[in-house]
Amino acid sequence: MNEETRLEDHLFTGYNPNARPVQNVSDVLVMKFGMALRQIVQVNEVDQVLVTSVWMRQYWTDTNLLWNASEFSGIDVLTTPTKKHWIPDIVLYNNADEKFGGMLGNPLSMIYSNGLVVYMYPAMFKTSCTLDIRFFPFDQQNCFMKFGSWAYSGVHLDLTLRELTPADTSNFVLNSEWVLVKMTATRHEVRYGCCPGFFPDITFEITIRRRPEFYIFNMIFPCAMITAMTFFQFYLPCDSGEKVSLGITILLSLIVFLLLLAETLPATEDIPLIGEYFAGTMVLVTISTIVTCIVLNIHHRGIHDNHKSLPHWARRFFLHGLAKVLCMHKDITSDNEHNAKIHPHDSDLHLNVDVEGRSLYRLKSLNSTMKTVMAMKNNSDEIMNKMLEQLMELNEDCKQKNKEAEGRSEWQQVAMVIDRLLLYIFVVATIMVNMVIFLCRPSYSGEIIG
Repeated sequence: MNEETRLEDHLFTGYNPNARPVQNVSDVLVMKFGMALRQIVQVNEVDQVLVTSVWMRQYWTDTNLLWNASEFSGIDVLTTPTKKHWIPDIVLYNNADEKFGGMLGNPLSMIYSNGLVVYMYPAMFKTSCTLDIRFFPFDQQNCFMKFGSWAYSGVHLDLTLRELTPADTSNFVLNSEWVLVKMTATRHEVRYGCCPGFFPDITFEITIRRRPEFYIFNMIFPCAMITAMTFFQFYLPCDSGEKVSLGITILLSLIVFLLLLAETLPATEDIPLIGEYFAGTMVLVTISTIVTCIVLNIHHRGIHDNHKSLPHWARRFFLHGLAKVLCMHKDITSDNEHNAKIHPHDSDLHLNVDVEGRSLYRLKSLNSTMKTVMAMKNNSDEIMNKMLEQLMELNEDCKQKNKEAEGRSEWQQVAMVIDRLLLYIFVVATIMVNMVIFLCRPSYSGEIIG
């Protein structure tokens, strides 16, 4: 029999692992507690669960496990399974897993000859953590891990902080999505309505900050690019027939991004910052589609509204005032050109007449033609009178068609001016919406651990 086996027989013969290791029942067993944060494994926003990998550190004195090292070949420390001796029932109060322990592997403890028991083990904990997603993805979260005895009150087991770094982050492994800002440990004494006395606990506060680059590149940037396509909705000609279709396509694309965001975040009443951004862009695209329908109605007003002419005030406001402000005066018909087209001189009249949809006949210098007809009148008055009447009717008909074409052109010019105005308005509005998400992001100060 070697010395370690003999020492174990000496220590655990007659030892009761279920009894609290104190000399008197009234004695308080003091346990020192510490934890080293190894890694932030996952932050589940939907379930609001923090998954961490930690190293637990517990120290207490067992008066039933004392020996003289000189009697056992100088053995000063003995490593043994924890099932052979008493261990405190320390649990994670805000545990979110089915198992309370979270322990990995077979637990072992180190027992020193003076009765000091060192119980250190790795563990994986799932902690319930209330996440504040108001500034997602520029958020910073504070999560708590509360450890304490489930059965022993403070008069039987007193938890205290380990003197040397109770909240250790020296071996922390970096996370790709989160950075560790700080971790602190605090001791509390809480009285519960179920049991007499107070229950001490050690609470670790873990402050983490999200790295927003992933969401900026994969959600915000594509959304901004899709929203910028709204500008082309006002740039497309009204006759293209694709203005409304483009707006609806952009709106559907934004809805897809909003659904992806809804799968990432919990269903709470708090609207995240990125959600407000998506909502703002969707409102802009919706308004742009509505006003595009109005612009199309104006564009076709001269055709479908019984060839209604443009009101004088609208011509003055849109085609003269607003067009100059928007630097579009070169594309707009002036008053002189408008009057010339509506009331042309007969000698300069050039008419395009569509005959049965197959050919065009141009009448030039109508006055000279009419003079020739008048000269021929003496020869055949009856025939010439009929020809004259037909020419006069054709003249009036061509004037009317020219007037209607000019009216349609004015309505189309008004639609073009409104399109250009809306283009500028939506460029400014889109820039402001994109700036809001970055101006409203919180600013954090202080150093980070990793």
